[in-house]
Amino acid sequence: MIMEVSYKIFDSIEYSIRCEEHDIHYPNGPYPTVEEFTYKGTGKVVGYIDGGFFRKDKFLIVDKETKKFMKVKVSDCEILEY
Repeated sequence: MIMEVSYKIFDSIEYSIRCEEHDIHYPNGPYPTVEEFTYKGTGKVVGYIDGGFFRKDKFLIVDKETKKFMKVKVSDCEILEY
């Protein structure tokens, strides 16, 4: 079963780093937006990774543009074609 999905990945680590730098260097300026650190893409699901008790279930996706494998939380995906 292969399905095509769209997904979003939020880079929370980089976002936290930028917010800390902002507090130090630009305390009166606007904070970075979440959208700046969210990667959106589409791809085909080629596998399923069971999350277990402490981790979320994930899909193994081949990105349509980069042709790289990515692990994405199932909750961050939307089915485009089944």
